[in-house]
Amino acid sequence: MAIKKHKKLILLALLIALPIMAIALLPWWLPENIVKEKIASDLSQQLHRNVQIEHIQLSWSKGVTIQNLRIDRSPDFGTGQLLTISQANCQFNLKDLIARKIKRLNVQQADIYIVINKDGRINIKELPQANDITIENIALRQTQVHLIYPRKDNSQGKILFQTEALIKRSEERRVGKSVDLGGRRIIKKKKKT
Repeated sequence: MAIKKHKKLILLALLIALPIMAIALLPWWLPENIVKEKIASDLSQQLHRNVQIEHIQLSWSKGVTIQNLRIDRSPDFGTGQLLTISQANCQFNLKDLIARKIKRLNVQQADIYIVINKDGRINIKELPQANDITIENIALRQTQVHLIYPRKDNSQGKILFQTEALIKRSEERRVGKSVDLGGRRIIKKKKKT
């Protein structure tokens, strides 16, 4: 009788321990290439643009790290990228990831290309809304926003806005400097904290 009870306790302990161990080891056994392809595919479908991710890394201590993400522009706005990100990182929180929620997204070295075509249309205005994921806070570090616009002589004007750090939260915003690539204008803004 005691042996039967002992076997039941061992079986119960295994039934509880196995799922816990599987979750604890999730970053190590989850195939990173499949996760990378799934994220790139989902973003491509939502944005109607080609999306490429060079590398993804998963760990409990460092979270989810995406390296070298590129999103192409729509052909209506020329060739090139809409967005490039050297590195993006968020916590690896299973509950939040299942709920499609990110509490804080840290972005390093991003280039955002805002293009106004000759018809006056703006490329980012034509992006579909991606409502299935919520990002509560985003921190952009060493980010550049490129504004590309048509000139009367059919050439393109370019303005570059650079920021050292910009954190999307109501209580904290800091900006860097803005420089016109055409060489006409240099605007520097003081950092706000």
